[in-house]
Amino acid sequence: MSVERAKLFTSLASQSFFNENEIEAIYEEVMMTEKKKVIKEAHIYTKKGFTAINTQGIYHNYLDFAVMEVERLLKAGHIEEIAEVVSEWQMPVVMVERHLNSPMLTLDFKMLNKAVKQSLYPIPNPAEFFSTHTSIKYFSTFSIKGGFSNIPLHESSRVKSTFKVQGRKFVFKVLPIGYINSHVIFQERMDSILDGYAMNTCLSYYENIVVFSNTIEDHKKDVSDVLCRIKQYGLDIIWEDALLARKEIDLNQIYISGCDGFITPDKASVQKVLSYKIPSSPLDLMQFISCVHVNRRFICNVAEILKPLYVLSHVKECRYQWCNSHENAFKNIRENVTKLNNIYFPNFTDPFTVQVTVNMHSISAKLTQKYKIIEYASQTLKMPHRSYDCNEKSLHAIVFALNRWQQYLESNSFCLISDYPHMEKYRNSAKCGHSNVFGITHWFYSILDKYTFTHSLC
Repeated sequence: MSVERAKLFTSLASQSFFNENEIEAIYEEVMMTEKKKVIKEAHIYTKKGFTAINTQGIYHNYLDFAVMEVERLLKAGHIEEIAEVVSEWQMPVVMVERHLNSPMLTLDFKMLNKAVKQSLYPIPNPAEFFSTHTSIKYFSTFSIKGGFSNIPLHESSRVKSTFKVQGRKFVFKVLPIGYINSHVIFQERMDSILDGYAMNTCLSYYENIVVFSNTIEDHKKDVSDVLCRIKQYGLDIIWEDALLARKEIDLNQIYISGCDGFITPDKASVQKVLSYKIPSSPLDLMQFISCVHVNRRFICNVAEILKPLYVLSHVKECRYQWCNSHENAFKNIRENVTKLNNIYFPNFTDPFTVQVTVNMHSISAKLTQKYKIIEYASQTLKMPHRSYDCNEKSLHAIVFALNRWQQYLESNSFCLISDYPHMEKYRNSAKCGHSNVFGITHWFYSILDKYTFTHSLC
């Protein structure tokens, strides 16, 4: 065994429940797996008769880097040179700065993306997925080497990725970064590759794969099976970044702990909110709000706290003015972020409690079990809902919470705490099929019929 490989196994075994010999055995089995299958090619479908030509040149400071990137991409087989002919497509080159690396060559697909219908495909939410799989004890995470470049681009679609560097024309042979449907296509291909394993023993989240198991013996087999499957399609993982057989993982800025059954916010994202300076423009403010939203499941009544900032983020830059209400909201949300607590995986043997609140500008809800917080949720009242009376707003808040946590509540009895004063009226109305109520109240009551609950007033 080489020194480099020995160091790799030692590094992977640290903090892992696999020892070096077990990791080496998995590694050898994966490396011996031959490529047997081909990944389906991707297409770029555009509106009939649409063309996109932008001949904007490369900023001269980046020209040398662009030439180097072209040579690298040619060598890797990601692009190919084409003849200098009149084309209906040409994308401008954009050099993107990378930390500790030379700039990366990408294309500006804004014009092309306008001619493309955005694909709809379900992207999994790791935190929500693992909150419903509470018996998981071991996790391993891997990143696919090369990302989008593993997906071949159909020959008929390559011309739509045409770009020019120093008088030479090139097209992408692989799925390019920047195309509006690239991430959806990649997710669909990964789910197809992992068919039979996805959602059972692994979760694919873009180029990240999480393998999960209940026992360490199962986990060895599951990790080996999943890695051999992706190797059959010619995919490799970044072994240096792999985390093997852990009881805690950091995924999508959230720590997930299988052994203790809780999710805790990532320290880096919390620190980013705390160190954020007062936003100086609507765009800057929207970026701050996005940072807060990473941890919105951990924050009680976040929509009401952020309401003044939401409004300010939608004004034109010339009307942007930071006032006391914005300063108070800014301080309030940062104070809440410093007090974030863990939220827990649900235990389906314990009863749930749902508490809803109606605020001036929003509705909020809290799901708990034996005083353990499962999740917070809140929503700004939209224009049609602001015209509701107090009772209708209370029913709206209840239905919002029930829809949010339907997968937990629909088959379980739970306690509902709200300020709706006419729950007895609902019980009596249900006996006659709600024939004595009309309008929006009738619709709310019909949704409540799906659930079994006891009610208490706030």
